[in-house]
Amino acid sequence: MSRTARLLSRGYRCLLHFYPASFRAEFAAEMDEVFREAVADAAQRGKRALARLGLREIGTWPGAVGREWAGTLLARLDRQKGTIMNSEASSHEPVPARVDAGTPVPWHHVLLAALALLVPGLALAGWTPPVPWHPAPLFGSTLFVLLGLLAGWVRGFPAWSYLYMGYGLLFALWLSNVATPGFELLGHTFARNELWGWRAWLGLGAVAVLALLLTRSLRPLARLFTGVWRDWTRLSLVVYGTLPFVTWMLFDEVHAPYRAVFSILSVLLLAAGAVTYLRSETTRNRMLSLVAGLTASWLATTAGLAAYWNGPRVPGRLPFHWSDTLVPMAIAWAVVAAVLLVPGVLGLLGRLARPRRAA
Repeated sequence: MSRTARLLSRGYRCLLHFYPASFRAEFAAEMDEVFREAVADAAQRGKRALARLGLREIGTWPGAVGREWAGTLLARLDRQKGTIMNSEASSHEPVPARVDAGTPVPWHHVLLAALALLVPGLALAGWTPPVPWHPAPLFGSTLFVLLGLLAGWVRGFPAWSYLYMGYGLLFALWLSNVATPGFELLGHTFARNELWGWRAWLGLGAVAVLALLLTRSLRPLARLFTGVWRDWTRLSLVVYGTLPFVTWMLFDEVHAPYRAVFSILSVLLLAAGAVTYLRSETTRNRMLSLVAGLTASWLATTAGLAAYWNGPRVPGRLPFHWSDTLVPMAIAWAVVAAVLLVPGVLGLLGRLARPRRAA
């Protein structure tokens, strides 16, 4: 067998490790043998045939792996549902509104959820982008968020980690469209009007690589999806985790000393909503916790913006009318609240439909 054929066979065996363990135990040896025969046949026809074989396998591999993981996850969910239905049938009690098993959430989980909002929110409260860029508070707090996301990944994505995920994704999306003239990164100095682009995603990429190296498994990602399947409000947590950054952007043109008070109050209210979410045992209470935290924070932000833009605090400008602030903020609140509520509503509808299917 030629060197190219041997490398192709070894690469295929490496790709087999990405399939679920149960699938590998049953089919990996057979698949490896069939592929080695295909490689030997292609080697007799030349390097082009080997190249076509390799490209074909690489092209079909993601879909095959995805199908097997989806089938494995669905099988696990079916087993979980079967256990739940059997216990319900034996007890003849209505389905509870409780999403999880009802065990109390450890207080260190609650603390981690609060810190996901407090650290970036407080760091941004009085920060204004300087020129040239030296954004220690911005990147320092983002580093904390990335470390929190890494810890959550390694731990199998518990509920509090979804807050870190939301902030990390929004920050990377925002930074990819930002120019930071004079800022140095890994020996590169950003020029004027040079956007971060793909560099903004390096932090999340590093988290993914480190998490895979530490866990050596795709099981945490499977738990990420099963966690959302069992409790759709975790998607609401992803959105909720972006709110400290959203608040900072709303105060973008407001002077730092003035906005700091309202920003700090806003992030404290958001943290209170996240803590209440972690301590709630029903989907309804979790949804109400997030909406209450959003509403209280939004009211504080709206008051700060309205007082600033409608008062004598803007030199050289006539005061705006209160409705110029209240109406847009009310519309924006309705949009964000709807996004927060949609996952929870879908989860509730699924739970209501479950007894009918069982019957």
